[in-house]
Amino acid sequence: MIPLGQFRDTFIIAIDDEGVAIVDQHVAHERVLFEQITERLTAGRLESQRLLTPILLELSSAQRGALEQHRATLERFGMEIEEFGGDSVRLSGVPAVLEPAECEATIRALAEDLDGLRGTTGAEEALRRIAATMACHAAVKANYPLTLDKMRYILEELRPDEELYSNIGGFGSTGDPSLEVVPYSWLHMNDNVMDPFHVHVLHSTFTGPQFASGFLVMPTVDFFYADHGVCYSAHRRMEDGREMRRVSTWLMPNIMSVPTIDLLEGGGNMISWVVPVSDSSHRQAMAMKLPRGLGPLSGIRLNGKLWGEMTEEDHQRTPGDYEAQRGQGPISLHSEEHLVTSDRGIIMQRRMLQKQCEIVAGGGNPAGVEFSADEALVKIKSGNFYTR
Repeated sequence: MIPLGQFRDTFIIAIDDEGVAIVDQHVAHERVLFEQITERLTAGRLESQRLLTPILLELSSAQRGALEQHRATLERFGMEIEEFGGDSVRLSGVPAVLEPAECEATIRALAEDLDGLRGTTGAEEALRRIAATMACHAAVKANYPLTLDKMRYILEELRPDEELYSNIGGFGSTGDPSLEVVPYSWLHMNDNVMDPFHVHVLHSTFTGPQFASGFLVMPTVDFFYADHGVCYSAHRRMEDGREMRRVSTWLMPNIMSVPTIDLLEGGGNMISWVVPVSDSSHRQAMAMKLPRGLGPLSGIRLNGKLWGEMTEEDHQRTPGDYEAQRGQGPISLHSEEHLVTSDRGIIMQRRMLQKQCEIVAGGGNPAGVEFSADEALVKIKSGNFYTR
């Protein structure tokens, strides 16, 4: 893949044998660093750099306890952290891969993440979390100009067995690239991404499993606000004894990241922007990381057919997201809805949208608008996370 330049200092524009690619520079670099970090850990530990002036941080008791619990693991990453009395910890050594300016934010993020594990997750998951947080903070940010050499490094250091796929159209609704414009409101997709139960009903039990069989297990779900959006965490106890936590993310006002539907372990590999074309139609700009060599992504097949190959009878007998959403009409009438407790994520999402609309109407900036590159990073929590 050959870089041509940047768009708004955020996306790398590149070409390969199949055409033009638009690559999110932060996402790509984060993935590169994550793979490098995890590979180096197999050899022992990361290279550490001593700080000339140690950093003192004030943390909560729970966060300090989480860092202490995982002290040995953090040392493998090249971090030297110790109690410093009261609510403070002292940071005197950090991984060489980490810029000094990112040290404090990284430790605070790690303390929060490790505290969230609540002692129920094994060492392997703790390692993955720490590696992911470090990679996220060490990667180049949006609104950051890159030289061609740096772009080339990021693109070439994608794992040799991976490549990026992008699509603009209706892939998120139909599961294939057959639609250029989706003939209903973009808000239908917002509702869809915050409805974890439809995967169990529509895609699993109604006409039989359309995705992974693990979705046949009814989840217990928690909805929560995250940076600039709403997430749900769906917990399932799998037949093999493992427990899975599936986190899906919606970000203001039209960004979504859904984990893989084959339930592979790890963070999400897809992000999409749902862009209105009119009040009653939209397009989805999607980017996804895939194993190299698959060729052009054809899509999801149901009974051997892509969505665009199905007959009207096929669509009736095996409905999916498009059929369910199109059935609400071009624009959903909230007055005809009967929301219940399982729709809590949708309610939270709509309230957030309404509040941000009121802020804009009053002359303010909505959630997600940042004018400082240091504050522009948004951490996406999506993924399929397993414990035993």
